[in-house]
Amino acid sequence: LRLVTEPGTAASSAVPDDADAGHPDGRELVGRSLGGHRLAALLGSGGMGVVYRAVRPDGTAVALKTVAAPLLSVPGARERFALEIDAAARPDHPNVLRVLAAGEDAGHPWFTAPLLTGGRLAACIGAYRADWRAAAGLVATLA
Repeated sequence: LRLVTEPGTAASSAVPDDADAGHPDGRELVGRSLGGHRLAALLGSGGMGVVYRAVRPDGTAVALKTVAAPLLSVPGARERFALEIDAAARPDHPNVLRVLAAGEDAGHPWFTAPLLTGGRLAACIGAYRADWRAAAGLVATLA
């Protein structure tokens, strides 16, 4: 993965290193809607999924995750995504994002979660590498 900056903003997104080789990275859905959510910007993509900043019909910004387009036809991909949704919906903990909604639209399974702001986790890692007590405190908070 590499970081790219959205045009006109300081926001960074992670996209596959091979995005320039003609492989879809999720940008093709920006501006479209899934399940009534307008996909406003690509936040990141990884092995199986693509995450967008999306806007609900009521105007609330959320994170929306869907299966990467090239994987929609891969046997078992939809089932694995359904298992991910089920696993993400189970925890009831203040430090775990909850699933707000889920569904399928135009052949794309998706789910939404609250949109977190405040920066990228990767940017914070350096502080925890240098201070094991801070890292232990973070683990205790998340547990």
